[in-house]
Amino acid sequence: MAETPDFDMRAGCLISLQTHAAPWLDLVAPGLSQLPPCRQLRQGRHLWLRLGWNEWWCWSTSHEAEAGQQMQAIAQAAGEYFHACVDISDSVLACRIVAPFEPLLSCGCDLDLGQLPQDFAGRTRLSAFTVTLTPDQGTDNMWLWVESSLAASLVQWLAVHAKLLRA
Repeated sequence: MAETPDFDMRAGCLISLQTHAAPWLDLVAPGLSQLPPCRQLRQGRHLWLRLGWNEWWCWSTSHEAEAGQQMQAIAQAAGEYFHACVDISDSVLACRIVAPFEPLLSCGCDLDLGQLPQDFAGRTRLSAFTVTLTPDQGTDNMWLWVESSLAASLVQWLAVHAKLLRA
């Protein structure tokens, strides 16, 4: 993927978990069962995103082999409780955008980025792209997740709009 000083694309380990909030989630990551929707929780090298009432993502920039280990830990913690856990590492890429990102993202996103809490995690539209958006806690960066098949188009869109903003 192309890189500029403003943003870069990264592959990583990404697990999608669908289940109901339940105490067994805290065996996977302490505090996960109480995480409100549209929020994120960092646990060691894992970033947990609660994207809806029954959907969590677990992101790590570690090796893809970690996906199997993480899914096994989730299955063990869940026991006989209903859950669906899928490795979506190959279908989604992460894009890191460095500050100031507000002008660039405002070109295609209706959100008031200044009003989002530091632990926000949610889906939105960025121009023609559906993205998952999260501030990188402790930094001035923003993460966007997009379908891998659309990553090149997103990079091109970001580059064009970054150039227009600099003009």
